[in-house]
Amino acid sequence: MLADKLGFPALWLRDVPFRDPVFGDVGQIYDPMVYASWLAAATKRIAIGTAGIVLPLRDPLAVAKQATSIDQLSAGRFILGLSTGDRPTEYPAFGMEFENRAARFRDAVGVIKAVTQQRFPAHRSEF
Repeated sequence: MLADKLGFPALWLRDVPFRDPVFGDVGQIYDPMVYASWLAAATKRIAIGTAGIVLPLRDPLAVAKQATSIDQLSAGRFILGLSTGDRPTEYPAFGMEFENRAARFRDAVGVIKAVTQQRFPAHRSEF
């Protein structure tokens, strides 16, 4: 891949579920975890990171499994970036409230830490 040959240190992927005209950008077309796995297979040394998986809109167990899988398959080149999300229109589309995204984020980070750092994970989710 050209980015690898040119010596780029990293490629960063955004997590934007759909276009919101209020934000004025086109967002990310591909799912960042699927895209990251493809990039990991197509490159040899470049780091691949997510510039903010909108964690409250995703299943934290799935995010943990996807991230650790990509990291292992890429020989440690994956960087997981997480965010609460900043687009109020996305939350109702997922059946969630924008106002409690910070609490959902903290809870989901707790789940990810539990399953990636504990031998027998235990986490009491409030969601």
